[in-house]
Formats: sequence, C-alpha cells, structure tokens
Amino acid sequence: MTEFKIDFFELLFLAESVIPRGPIARSMCFGSFSENHYHKMNDKQRVQFFKHVKEQSGFKQTNEQCLHFYNRFNPDNQYKVCCMYKGKPEIVYCYLHDGQYRVSMDSFVDRKYIESIDKVNYKSS
Repeated sequence: MTEFKIDFFELLFLAESVIPRGPIARSMCFGSFSENHYHKMNDKQRVQFFKHVKEQSGFKQTNEQCLHFYNRFNPDNQYKVCCMYKGKPEIVYCYLHDGQYRVSMDSFVDRKYIESIDKVNYKSS
C-alpha cells in the first residue's frame, strides 16, 4: 500500500472528521491514531493531539474506541513497566487500559512477569 504523508495540523483536522460515530473506514482511521500515529509523534505533539481530539463534540469516553484513545494518549497514564521474561529483564512502555498495562489495543504485559511499574513524565514543552 502506498503511504501518504500529511502535516501534523492536517492530522488534527482529519481526527475531527473520523471520531467514532459512523462507518467502519472512519473507525479504522481513528484506531490508527492510537496504534500507529502515536509512535510517530513526539511528546509535545501527543499532548497537543490528545487535548485537541478529546475536546471535539463527538468524542465520548462511553465509546470504547474513544476511551482507548483517551487512555493511550493521556500523558498522565503512561508507564515504564520492568518485567522479567524468559529469564531476561525487559522494559516496556505501556498505558493502563481495562486494568491492563497495554502496548497496543490487542497486546498487554501479563502481570505475572511485571517486576516494577514507574509512571512516565511527559515532556510537553
């Protein structure tokens, strides 16, 4: 598939138009913000994106996708999870969603491997 590049501010406006309330294509696009675009943004952009999207009239935390977006982008919900897996220490950056330390919507760190959890402080400036 061909990749298209858009400017950050264009991405903000795109987000407004695809907040979950309609067709599956919009829903998939909205989901890609948390699953893909989050990792392409710096901390300042993440905070700005989070603030902008959560203020839109269609954004409702009662919607599962909106809640997931809120938890993924919320700067006060980011964690550094230290775990032991197959005898090797690993550090995984996660967010808390549905009581689990998630890496993505479909992936989380099993609590039996967690050694410690530290809150991550965003650098928003």
